[in-house]
Amino acid sequence: MKALRNNGLSIVLSLLFLGTLGGQSVAGYLDTNHEHRDHHESPVTFGQYLRSPEMLEATMENWESEFFQMTLYVVLTVTLFQKGSAESKHPDRAEEDSWSRGISMPSAGPRCSMRSLHDMVTHCA
Repeated sequence: MKALRNNGLSIVLSLLFLGTLGGQSVAGYLDTNHEHRDHHESPVTFGQYLRSPEMLEATMENWESEFFQMTLYVVLTVTLFQKGSAESKHPDRAEEDSWSRGISMPSAGPRCSMRSLHDMVTHCA
């Protein structure tokens, strides 16, 4: 269970990727064969479709939606854990609000508590 918790981000993103790629493959396959029937052409097999330029084109068009993907990644990294990832919260530490506890400023001496820009300028310089 701890492995699932520690790797939740990778697991969810991998399942979403595989699920959407699989769904896109099936939908594209069905659409391609529908078009072939409309033009009185022979249908293609699923394997042929997976190796076709149509599949590659559809995949590349879907991957152009970078902003949606990045938004999804940000939302998931806020809520899920990935052990060892710099973007993820540490799964075994309690949540801390950096603004309410102050931020350590290594260049300003041993510790400089900063709660606002004014504090930083007046107390940490």
